[in-house]
Amino acid sequence: MPQSIRQLKRGLQRSLAVRGMRGTLGHLLANLSARLRGAPAVTEGDPVSAADLSADADFDARHGVDTGGVIPQSALDVEAPNWVHGSAYVATGPVDFAAVLAPFALDYATTSFVDLGCGKGRVLLMAGVLPFARVVGVEYSPRLAGIARDNLQRYRGPRAAEAISVEICDATCFEYPPGDLVVFMYHPFDEVIMRQVVQALVGLTQLRRQRVLVLYFKPVYAAVLDAAEGFKLRHDSALYRAYESPAASI
Repeated sequence: MPQSIRQLKRGLQRSLAVRGMRGTLGHLLANLSARLRGAPAVTEGDPVSAADLSADADFDARHGVDTGGVIPQSALDVEAPNWVHGSAYVATGPVDFAAVLAPFALDYATTSFVDLGCGKGRVLLMAGVLPFARVVGVEYSPRLAGIARDNLQRYRGPRAAEAISVEICDATCFEYPPGDLVVFMYHPFDEVIMRQVVQALVGLTQLRRQRVLVLYFKPVYAAVLDAAEGFKLRHDSALYRAYESPAASI
């Protein structure tokens, strides 16, 4: 099957799963109307500005990596049923994790950083500047995971984390490492998967008494974490929300 037809078919499957029949018809009509007006089509994710694309190119050029670009979810090489609940790949903008994490007094030597939906691995590179015990990217697209692993090898920049790795895994099946955790998400999936992930994180705090700090960028489904037993909102801004488990003591 030609790639373009396969992508159209998968895009329709995803829309039906997420929007339903009525929502899909509305989405198709909105796209048709946009085309007739000469306006941009309605895409899977938010539009990426020229400034964002320029920042992507600058980051990649400075560090010798390939982390930029936008890849629709329907174009990814994921066959597992949960693929319809994922989001398009868009690189996370520059994040100063030292500043973001400063209020939480982490012991980096006993803390692991986990990026759910790590894509091409830019967040892993940025988090790896700090001396975490380990930095782990979780990605269910073998294609993106391969690019992320290549970027880890090519990266020309500071690195202090003891170990950085990428696991090809569905976020709902990932086995979290022991010790304190920082879990990063940049709107990687819809509410269906978000609920399963948050349930697993609540289990870590209740059964294993782990300290869990969640950094949720582009917090579309923040209501799921707002309602999560034991988690407290510690930071709230337009860019991200931070939630902390009851095992934390500051």
